[in-house]
Order: sequence, then C-alpha cells, then structure tokens
Amino acid sequence: MKNVKKTRPIALLSVAILIAACASATPPVVEMLDENTGVTVTYSRTPFVFSPNEKADDYSAVEYVQIGMIEVNTMGALRHYLWMGVSEPEFIDAGGSVSERFEFVTFTIDGREFRLGAVGTSHEVIGTSEPVYPGLFKSTEDVYFDIALEQIGMFVGANDISFRNADSTADVYRSWYKAVTPHEDLAEFYREVLQ
Repeated sequence: MKNVKKTRPIALLSVAILIAACASATPPVVEMLDENTGVTVTYSRTPFVFSPNEKADDYSAVEYVQIGMIEVNTMGALRHYLWMGVSEPEFIDAGGSVSERFEFVTFTIDGREFRLGAVGTSHEVIGTSEPVYPGLFKSTEDVYFDIALEQIGMFVGANDISFRNADSTADVYRSWYKAVTPHEDLAEFYREVLQ
C-alpha cells in the first residue's frame, strides 16, 4: 500500500522551477562528446514530466517521472534509449524499488500500445560516464529502455501519451503539465536523428 504524507506546496514550486530551467537558452537538441567513454550523445533538451495525477494542481502526487530520448553513437553504431527519471520526493513513499516497478512499461500513445523492457538503471548501461538528464529531486533514480526510432516517432505530435509500469494494478501516468516545449524539442530531435 502506498504511503502518501501531506505534500508541501513548496515541492510543486520546485518542480515548476526545474521544468522552466530545462527550457532555457539551450538548443532544443543537444549533442556532446563524452570524452571519458568516446561516445557522442544526442538528446532532446526538455524531458516530459508524468505523474499518476491528472493535473498539475493535484498535490497528492505519488511520484514524478521524467521521460527523455537519447541517441548514443559509438564509433558509428547508433542506439536509441528512452530515459526515465523516477522521482519520489523525500516526503513520499511510493513503495517497492524503482528497478522492480519499472522493469518494463507499457505505453499507450493515441490509442496504440507498445511495451519496453528496462536495460539498466545506471548511465553506464548506455555507455556514458555521467547521466545525460538531471533529475527533479536528489532522490531521482534513472531507468533506461531500448527504443526503436519508429517508437520515438509515435511520441512526436501525439495528442495522448500515458503509460503503466510493471505493476498491473498501477496508476496510469499522464503528462503532468502542458507539454508544448517537450513536444517541440522531441520533434526536432526526431528530425535530426533521422538524417
């Protein structure tokens, strides 16, 4: 059973500030060389933020899940990953480990479903020396999934994106706020990785 302590409005403000910071003067698609591992990483600047809540003013969120897309180029070999940053603020206990609860996820995008299995919970699994995306909270845990370009394309321009985690009785995670910037950034990312 989930234990939800009374959340603090300050947490909501913190999340809003972090989301706004993601959409700063950084270009919508970032490409960088990881000098420690030699891979080139391309990623969409602004991750989506999901929650079991239906709207941003619902203060009873159990957790926040960021989603971002990453391309890793290892000497010409390209792999694509979906990153999830699962954040449980210190005043919330969602119950169960992140690696167990997000062992796989089932996405529903505009009525079409597909399932992804986790490949790991450390940035090392994708070949980078440090995480690509920052988490919303210090307690954020990363989960990485292999994803095909066609599946990334399903996110581009989608009107309705939701997912469930490995627990079949889990809540449905939906976009937590109006995701214009993440959608625009992802569309640009998709254009670039298709070239």
